[in-house]
Amino acid sequence: MKGALLNPIRFYDSASMPDYLTYFPNFDNTTYGEGYFYGINPSLDCVRTHIGDIFLQFLNEDNAVFTMNLYKLNDNGSFDFNDAIDSVDISPTGWTGYQIHSITLTGLEDGFYYLKNSNYKSDIFRITSETIITEDLVKIKYANSTNDFGCIFGANYFTSYFIGNLQPGEIKTEIESFEGDRGEPIKLKSTPQRTATLNIFGLHQNYKDLIELIFSCDTIEINDVLFVNLEAPTYEDVDGSDLINISVKLVQSNNDYYGN
Repeated sequence: MKGALLNPIRFYDSASMPDYLTYFPNFDNTTYGEGYFYGINPSLDCVRTHIGDIFLQFLNEDNAVFTMNLYKLNDNGSFDFNDAIDSVDISPTGWTGYQIHSITLTGLEDGFYYLKNSNYKSDIFRITSETIITEDLVKIKYANSTNDFGCIFGANYFTSYFIGNLQPGEIKTEIESFEGDRGEPIKLKSTPQRTATLNIFGLHQNYKDLIELIFSCDTIEINDVLFVNLEAPTYEDVDGSDLINISVKLVQSNNDYYGN
């Protein structure tokens, strides 16, 4: 079993975590909150936060329904079993190779959780409905018009939340013109574009792959507005930590010259 990199939370094999003798750290066998690399200090306050339902996809090498156990943090500081969720085969008709299965977490109460199946485990994540927390988040829904990046789309889409903001971008207008017989400029057409800059702050470095894949998708909705990124995201390391800040330049893709 392998979790898709487009999932809003990461999964890793807890039996292959670094012991610095047999297993050395990489970005697939580590989680946040622990120091793994020389000179990089772990950040404790970078737990992934989510609102509402969580949709996840997996490459299922067994081609059979599997069960994920959900654990929730209790008041004593330990995680207790909360629920068992069976996977659903979403492979389309004619799909060859290993099946693609999904799991959807619904109706979770506020709190901290993780998922586990045998040794395959998710990062700890937080479910919240507290606006004092959610007011600092941006919401990104993303999908692709074709099945790609190891995922099945169609009616399926992912949702992720990040600490950040959405700011108006630089003014951008495409102008078509020509010079008349006497050299005077004549404007044929002017096409103003609505632009924005997405800023994401304090994201753990293990989620850089998620950002890259989100902005490789062709359907991206940020805070309920459809955007297209015309450039790859840019990254800035937070000195001495395992966190990164991210900036993405965007153009609104459904600009009809009316406000929403």
